[in-house]
Amino acid sequence: TTYYGAGAMFDLTYQFTPKWSLTVQPQFYYQNGDKHDPNQALFGNWLQFDSPAGPGTFSPNTKMYGLQLSPTWQEKNFFIRPTAAFTHVAGFTSGTGYGFHGTKANQIVALVEAGFLLGKY
Repeated sequence: TTYYGAGAMFDLTYQFTPKWSLTVQPQFYYQNGDKHDPNQALFGNWLQFDSPAGPGTFSPNTKMYGLQLSPTWQEKNFFIRPTAAFTHVAGFTSGTGYGFHGTKANQIVALVEAGFLLGKY
């Protein structure tokens, strides 16, 4: 069996004013493999936030769909960017999804970035 992952993400940004913009990121990821292979858990361990420690990944033949929204406020070189993201996995084996036990299909993540851009404005 060949194991591979393939994904795509588009970054779409619209600037409303010189200070305000909005970025939208639709995402898709697919992981191929054999769910009955005892070594399938060695494939990798990414995209599994809040999962227990140990080897693993989304199970083979899992699809992940996501959407991320990031409004940005910028004043000269200073910016603040809150981000909210929603992801959904389909076709996963119980224990390889989201959550502590890996049984949840959905995950919401939020964060806030603040920073100062170097260089002349």
